[in-house]
Amino acid sequence: MTIMYHDGNRRLQDEFDSRRIADKLEEKLTRTQFTADDKAFIEGSVYFFLAWQSQWLHFLIVPGFYDFDNVIERLQYLCLSSYQN
Repeated sequence: MTIMYHDGNRRLQDEFDSRRIADKLEEKLTRTQFTADDKAFIEGSVYFFLAWQSQWLHFLIVPGFYDFDNVIERLQYLCLSSYQN
């Protein structure tokens, strides 16, 4: 199971022998929870842009030096709102 690639991506990766590098990219670039480094990065950034996809593509732009917990709270609100609609 992969969260980055669909069946069409996988067919092309197999055709061009790039599945191994695609798997390594997914391993390094995806996660389901924020890390301590993510938290420090968000809190130290002038702007923070976060994109995610449920049924549609969503994004959140947070201006200014924001408290990490406030970012997570806004994100959870937006995610729950999108699932309820």
